[in-house]
Amino acid sequence: MKFYKVCGLMIPLLLAACATAPRAPVAIAPLSEKQQFEQKQMAAASTAMEQFLRCKQGGLLLGESAREKKSSAQYAASAKTLDQCLADIDEYRDVAPVTSVEFVEQRMQVHALTVLNYFKAGDIKHAKLQLRAFELSYPGRDLYFSDYTSFIDSLSLLLGIDTVESRRKVFNVNPTLASEVSRYRYWQRH
Repeated sequence: MKFYKVCGLMIPLLLAACATAPRAPVAIAPLSEKQQFEQKQMAAASTAMEQFLRCKQGGLLLGESAREKKSSAQYAASAKTLDQCLADIDEYRDVAPVTSVEFVEQRMQVHALTVLNYFKAGDIKHAKLQLRAFELSYPGRDLYFSDYTSFIDSLSLLLGIDTVESRRKVFNVNPTLASEVSRYRYWQRH
């Protein structure tokens, strides 16, 4: 055995022993069926989220065009596109990436735009249905306009949704909107 002097110490050279020692094999435990299913579902949900974002962008572009051209037909097309985006992502509603706070907020915004665009298109029936679906999909949650008024309250007032509960409730709506709706309803009756 050869010895080398390093920093005043005698160290044996064991190169032959190091070179012939095999590496321990890395053991990877196979995934259970449940883990495989969850992994596939997560991958599918991620793909669905990407498709949702592309779909949303298409619906937003239709909405912008509708606003520029003042086209009720384009508002209807935008609403239907956004509605389809929600339907496509809905099957992944309980999968982790889709349940993140940020993504749920995006879904709520798209759902709200669907209601608004049906309303702007003059399709009151679908606007009412979508508003009800919004309330059922996000119980106890609401979105707020830039003046801090409630999306649900404002659209309920505009769509004429009148329930026993809403009569007891003080609406969080823009005062100008409430005044105009009240004036409109007065002149409808007289």
